Amino acid sequence: MVNREPVRKRCPGFAVGALTLLAVSPLAAQTDPSGSWRTWHTTHFRVHAQARNASLAQKAAVEAERAYALLARELTPPRGTIDLALHDNVDFSNGFTTVFPSSRIAIFLTPPAGDPILGPYDDWLRMVITHELTHVFRLDRTRGLWRVVQRVLGRAPGSFPNSYQPSWVSEGLATYYETRLTTSGRLRAGLHDQLLASAAAARAGSPSTAACPASSRTFSRSGR
Repeated sequence: MVNREPVRKRCPGFAVGALTLLAVSPLAAQTDPSGSWRTWHTTHFRVHAQARNASLAQKAAVEAERAYALLARELTPPRGTIDLALHDNVDFSNGFTTVFPSSRIAIFLTPPAGDPILGPYDDWLRMVITHELTHVFRLDRTRGLWRVVQRVLGRAPGSFPNSYQPSWVSEGLATYYETRLTTSGRLRAGLHDQLLASAAAARAGSPSTAACPASSRTFSRSGR
């Protein structure tokens, strides 16, 4: 069951995160913290959205819990509650994830239209939430010396070992699960097969050409 409560403060610093992590122009990256924001609580998430997007927020809450349950069957669940913010004041499709100072996902609600990288899709929220939540599962996993560091310094930047993995690992895993756990996903699009074939023909040294093609912005920068 999804519980709702008003948010009396402005939405936390997701606007700054979007500006920094997505590396797009300042005006394009601005998210609107004003207006009537609400929070919907679930078992593992706090979903933040404008009141006018209440129906989308409730759908996102359901999709987030669905993705969490499926990912938890195979990956170590992340610690703590995850904040999921929905933004509708930009006209591009994307999302980003960070795990410090807490696990946070931001989703830009505009569905991709005619995008050769993000299409085909049949449910934008399901696909992008599954993708971004995979990043949370991967990035939050910490043990050994890294866990000791976090006990001393907290969830400090640089204390998450999986954040040092190459982009083709982070985006590759997220793209794999967005495809496997939904009925769409980029591995069904065909373009990635063409990119891999092209890279193989050119004897490219890294699979990042297909995982993160330079000609298109992928979902997230994974808190990096």
